[in-house]
Amino acid sequence: MSPILFSSCAKDPAIKNGRNYTSVPEYFPNPVYQKVFNQKEFDLGKALFYDPILSEDSSISCASCHAQVHAFADHGAALSEGVNGRIGLRNSTALFNLKWMPTFMADGGITHIEIMPLAPLTDTLEMNNSSMLEVINRLNDNKEYTRDFKKVYRKEKIDDQQLFLALAQFMASLNSFSSKYDKVMQEEAEFTAVEQKGYDLFLANCNSC
Repeated sequence: MSPILFSSCAKDPAIKNGRNYTSVPEYFPNPVYQKVFNQKEFDLGKALFYDPILSEDSSISCASCHAQVHAFADHGAALSEGVNGRIGLRNSTALFNLKWMPTFMADGGITHIEIMPLAPLTDTLEMNNSSMLEVINRLNDNKEYTRDFKKVYRKEKIDDQQLFLALAQFMASLNSFSSKYDKVMQEEAEFTAVEQKGYDLFLANCNSC
């Protein structure tokens, strides 16, 4: 089974499914997030991730600041742009191997992957929803989403728990473990001289964080 690969020539949204993204190498530690993979939930989470309906004015999506072509990071921007062109206070970091992350944000203030989307959804400089109820009402007014959520969660109405579960399923499936670094660590490849110098600098000056 092959992991998801992040490539500079990939086009959004190129992810077809999540079936092959859950096979983890034996040398990986146990994940913090233990949720069992579900294809329908993954597909729903993917649809939500790419849909601007989650923002206050339906102008930006999660993928607007987390582009697959950039390993689900921003498009080279130091600070991300939210609704109405507002510049946020955070850089949109790459999203991969999140199921091994015990905390999120620079200060570690978010401690679970299911809660992570709450911050950008309600931040006035990002997706600018005044409350989660605002988001949920839009989803419940959408016939396609009420149908798809019901198929996955067997409930008549969409709620914020279902939304967070679906997004978490998608985000937790963005796994990468076949990079050159991984292959070097497994003694299947070697760094070039320049790469080795960079790695040595990283260990000396950056690795503690």
